[in-house]
Order: sequence, then structure tokens, then C-alpha cells
Amino acid sequence: MKIGFAGTGAMGNPMAQRLLSAGHELYVYNRTREKTAGLERAGAVVSDSPAEAASEADIVFSMVTNNEALTETALGERGILSSLKAGATHIDCSTVLPALTTQLYNDYKNAGRNFIHAPVLGSIPQATEGSLLIFPGGDKEVIEKLIPVLNLLSKKIWVFDAPAKSSAMKIALNSIIAGTITMLSQSMTMVQKSGMQGETFLEILSHSVLNSQTMQFKGKTILEDNFEPRFTVENLLKDAVYMKEAAGDAGARSDLAELTIRLLKEAVDFGVGHEDYSALVKIFMAGNKQTP
Repeated sequence: MKIGFAGTGAMGNPMAQRLLSAGHELYVYNRTREKTAGLERAGAVVSDSPAEAASEADIVFSMVTNNEALTETALGERGILSSLKAGATHIDCSTVLPALTTQLYNDYKNAGRNFIHAPVLGSIPQATEGSLLIFPGGDKEVIEKLIPVLNLLSKKIWVFDAPAKSSAMKIALNSIIAGTITMLSQSMTMVQKSGMQGETFLEILSHSVLNSQTMQFKGKTILEDNFEPRFTVENLLKDAVYMKEAAGDAGARSDLAELTIRLLKEAVDFGVGHEDYSALVKIFMAGNKQTP
């Protein structure tokens, strides 16, 4: 199968590698061309635009940062829709607002093309080994034909009948990430400032029903002072803002999202926006607001 892939960053690159390794003919595009070098060496064709990556493809994936990037990638002058073949499908895996994926679904449908929103849950290791959780939303008959390809990337798939539902699910799940790191940062800081070891905190936590893999992994990287980004503070801030907007559109409260937005904005102002989201702990360790 001929597959296009727009957005070969931290998550898109290993996903694209898996599609290439499975024997598919792959056409890739990334705004920063250097990020396609490894894929090109492995046999992918590097394109100069999303439109070029999509022009010969039966399926085109996208994995981009936000609403604005997806709008440009899909609908821009050199976007995917401008060259996608009749009956072909654009599968977007980004974290974006339900209102946008509904708009794209309708725009593609009116043009005789298919749009599926299929956000993923997992990080770089899961993308590399093909064990992401994927929840595609859109026309079920279209999604059914995509399952063999999606299986290359995932260990479990949940299907929704509208792209907006997939978008809302992803935003809701990412809000758990924000809540987890906020609680962990606050608790570990208080423990350490009270004269105890963070390692002891994590050990006790590991034996309780309160434990989670995320708390253990991020807790250990915090203790190691390792904030190499897998998912940045700025990206988590974007998702918290999307949670507030999506909750408002759904008629739900967003009190915790609003608090998280304030804390994440403080972390960005503190200078850690491009670090891993676990760097949120630095504003708790610093105490009152201050600059680095």
C-alpha cells in the first residue's frame, strides 16, 4: 500500500518507521526536513509538502502539534486535501479540538475523501514497539478497512462513530497526565522539604493502590534531574487549554483544567517550557514565583 505521513517528529517518526518496516511504500513530509533523514535512509520518499506526500497515497497519516498545524497540513494551499485521491483517507493522530475534527470530517466528505481522527495514547517506546492505544472516530465502514494498518501501530483499538468523540476522549485522557504530574510534583516537593527521601516516597507509593507506572517513571526521572523531553511542558499546556475549551463546549466544568493552565503557564514563564512536562516540579521546588 502507498502511505503518506506528515509530521515525523518524536511520535510520528517511530510510527512511520513501523509502517515502512511492514513493507508499505512510504512518502513522508516534515516541516523540518532533517527529521525525515532516518526514514529516507530506510527507504521512504521525502516530500516537499503534505500535498506531495498525499498525492499518490491510499492512506495519509498526520501527527502534528496543534489545531493550527493540522489546519495548515490538511487544508492549506499545499495541504493534504488539495491532492488526496478520490476515496482515499486522511488519518490524523494529533491531539486537537473536537470542533476542528468535525470541520475536517465535513470538508473531506464534501470533497469525496475520507477523514478519520485516530488519536493515540502512549509515548515514544509504545510508538516504537507498536503498542499504542488508538481510538479512531468517523465512518465505521472506512475504519474497518484501516484496521490492518492501525494494528501495526497498536495493541488495542476502540472505534467511535464520530471524529469529535475520539478528539474529546484524547483530551480527557491527557488531562489525567496533567493532574498526575501536578499531584506528584506537589507531593514529592513537600516530602523532600520535610527532610525525607523522594525514593522512600516512591517505594511506599509502589506498594499502594495509589501507584501508577507514570508516577514511578516520572518520579524517578525527577530524582535523577532528567528532564529530557518526551512530551514538553508547552505541549501539556496546550492540552490543558483544549480541555477547558472542549469541556466548555460540552457543558462540563473545567475547574482543574483552569488550575493546571495557571501552573503550566507559570512553568513556561519559569523557563522550562521546552523541557519534559515533569519539569513542572521545578516551580514547586522554587516555592514562591521567581525566575531561574
